[in-house]
Amino acid sequence: LKEALIEVLPAACRQAFLHLDDVRKSLADLSARQALPTIIRYSSLAATAAATPLPWIDIPVVLALQSRLIYVIAELYDQKMNVDLLTKMAGAAAGQLALRFAVKAPLKMVPFIGQTANAAMAFAYTYSLGKACCWYFGEVRNGHAPTPEELNRVWGDQLEQATNIWRNRRASTNN
Repeated sequence: LKEALIEVLPAACRQAFLHLDDVRKSLADLSARQALPTIIRYSSLAATAAATPLPWIDIPVVLALQSRLIYVIAELYDQKMNVDLLTKMAGAAAGQLALRFAVKAPLKMVPFIGQTANAAMAFAYTYSLGKACCWYFGEVRNGHAPTPEELNRVWGDQLEQATNIWRNRRASTNN
């Protein structure tokens, strides 16, 4: 038995290594599929909060929703969250979001147009943040520590996709 195991073991190890990438990919796909409903839920909540007619009231609510989203996604990916990691994940998005909200908040005085613009922005930023977190935590789980530049690039790509999702969603509800 020992000799047979010694003879077969290298081939078995080779097969295991060949399938390791497939297993990692399926695990990443599973985590992303599990996270998507949560991302959409938090994005919709952020859009709803941003659509309130009172200027500047929605900013802390949207930022709180985004922070909570990061924690929930970290749990899905079995990652430990701390303040430093939260700051790293939300830093770029939160700063840009707060600036845009502050600039667009007076638009809320214009009925429907300002509220819709703020809701669209909150949805897109929250969705893209969630998707970027999925990418980030997936990379960390695979042993890669992404740089802030990589994270910002992925976040920007996801922001573009989120904007398209919002436009398609709005177009389908108007038809």
